[in-house]
Formats: sequence, C-alpha cells, structure tokens
Amino acid sequence: MSLTSFLGMGIPRHVVTVEPKVADDNMASPSSPTVDTASETLDQFECREDQHLLVAMKSIGKTCIPSGCHGGGCGVCKIKIQSGDVERLVMSRKHVSESEEQEGYALACRIFPRSPVKLRVVGKTAVVQ
Repeated sequence: MSLTSFLGMGIPRHVVTVEPKVADDNMASPSSPTVDTASETLDQFECREDQHLLVAMKSIGKTCIPSGCHGGGCGVCKIKIQSGDVERLVMSRKHVSESEEQEGYALACRIFPRSPVKLRVVGKTAVVQ
C-alpha cells in the first residue's frame, strides 16, 4: 500500500461531476467560444474531503477543470457550483466577487467537497461587480 493510499484511508470521498463549459452571457469574454470542445461531455472523479478539487482531479490524470497556480491567484480554475455542499477557502476578489460567490462561483483550488458536487467550468473571466 502506498503512503498516499494509507493517509487517505477513512477520509470520506465524494463524486465530483463536471459539466461541459458553455458560454454564460454574464460571464463570457468576447473571445470565449460558446463550447469548450475539450469538455463537451460530463466528466466525473472522486475527491476526498481533505483535498481541493484540483488536487483530486490531477492525481488521477484528469484535465476537465483548467489548472493554474493551485493557490487562488490566477483565476484559471473558476467554476460554478450547481449542487452539493462544499467548504470554501478565502478567494481573491480579483477573480470571484462577493456577489459571484453568493451565486455559486468559486475557484476549484479553494473548494473542498462535503457531499457529491456538480459543477460547471467557467474558466478565467472578468469579475462582475
């Protein structure tokens, strides 16, 4: 048994479902395509409660959520949580405004699942204030 497997024993895991990226009239930049052809179908992976979404995704070789700095500074991993309970770490207001956060927007690198989660990839956009 690997050290990673040993350390993860007993920690609840939750399924994360990622919907295709689509343009949102309020969020899309003029150069954004309407559909991200790299993710036109649903994708799923498991995420332990002690991992943020990007760590879990990358640990199994998936690329359904864009990944950058993993610290909340770049905004590349912006998502909209559509259902599920999550723990949110502090996020830069440069990438997610208070009103966006209330609407379910977040940075995947700052989100820890507490139940199965369904989300949509948004990617880096201008903040709507």
